[in-house]
Amino acid sequence: MQEQAVTFSISGDEALIMFEALSSYYENASDGCQQTPEYRVASRLIAILEKQLVTPFDPAYRDHLNTARQRVLLRDIQ
Repeated sequence: MQEQAVTFSISGDEALIMFEALSSYYENASDGCQQTPEYRVASRLIAILEKQLVTPFDPAYRDHLNTARQRVLLRDIQ
């Protein structure tokens, strides 16, 4: 059986927050976790997000991330 591709869309703010969460997981994974399917999927998603986002390479990355977090929280409460 051939694997079916999944396509979805998220906002730029959500993408930045997801990039941060996945990068944190990836960087903090222990040696034993590095051979798991989850680790490999995280690595692939990080690479996809890096191609789409320029903000992670901006010197003001943390400011952009905090602003994105605030906007997502505010949007979700409204």
